Amino acid sequence: MSNKVFTPENISKLKQNEVFVFGSNKAGNHVGGAARVAVEKFGAIMGHGEGLQGQSYAIPTLDEQMDKVSTEELTRSVRRFADYTRYNTDKVFYVTKIGCGIAGFSVEEIVEVFKSVSFGDNVVLPQEFGEEKHIDGFKGFNADMTCLGFKFEEGKTYEEDVELKVCNRGFHFCESPFSVLSYRDMLDDECKFIPVHHVTALGQCHSDSDKTATTKIHIGAKLDFKGFIKAGIDFIYEKCIKEGPTDNVNSGDDTKIGSSGYGAQIGSSGYLAKIGSSGYGAQIGSSGDLAQIGSSGYLAKIGSSGDGAQIGSSGDLAQIGSSGDGAKIGS
Repeated sequence: MSNKVFTPENISKLKQNEVFVFGSNKAGNHVGGAARVAVEKFGAIMGHGEGLQGQSYAIPTLDEQMDKVSTEELTRSVRRFADYTRYNTDKVFYVTKIGCGIAGFSVEEIVEVFKSVSFGDNVVLPQEFGEEKHIDGFKGFNADMTCLGFKFEEGKTYEEDVELKVCNRGFHFCESPFSVLSYRDMLDDECKFIPVHHVTALGQCHSDSDKTATTKIHIGAKLDFKGFIKAGIDFIYEKCIKEGPTDNVNSGDDTKIGSSGYGAQIGSSGYLAKIGSSGYGAQIGSSGDLAQIGSSGYLAKIGSSGDGAQIGSSGDLAQIGSSGDGAKIGS
């Protein structure tokens, strides 16, 4: 992107909506490097090893014994941070060169971690971390493999030099298989599943909510209905079980796990709730006006009851295994 901004080498003050992102240890002993700066200047709290603290956000690169965490564990922490930034777009997050000091990671190791995670425009990275990505996702096409007038083919890679904007410029996709259903129907006019393709973003990326645009994309294998559901369940397991925090369950407008809030995602009731929830944007095991899976909502799609429900549902536009005025199968 033009006029790209990077994290300054030294940050001594922040605007009210800005956040200092630093590498920490799980014990929350913020005694050296950027962690010490976070305590002295930006409200970091001793004993808190991860998450937002004042105008700072801690990403653990060391465990409680001050040993380096695995790259897999660090990646999960970075993804939790990315999720937080998506639901707090009023803030700007300046990421320091986490892990490259006391923790002992090489710049190359940290670059590989950040290449696998997408961020919005409210996240500023060090220049050393680069802009190219390697992010797996899913994309739906029209029947002729077109999207926004662009013709794609399975197995090929496409690249264009544009300033990214989701659903406008660049190649867009969703990281969650089920999120694809927010942007296109799951069934055609004959009630047959419309295939979804696995894709990989290889260039610069820009995320907006649950959708990402990239300058370079590889079109992978086509998923049938069974493969689509499996991919969705695998994504939920990875996101919610393996990556999700195990404590500090809260309720609030930005809470995500076991919560009730407008941005709640898991086991929650909120207007943007997504999993095991009741909310207007709920997606899985939920009741909400935009609920999609195992839900009751006006646009619910799978195992749901709603006016736009499609599978195993009861609703006026329900389509499969449903009861509704527009139901089509098993209804």
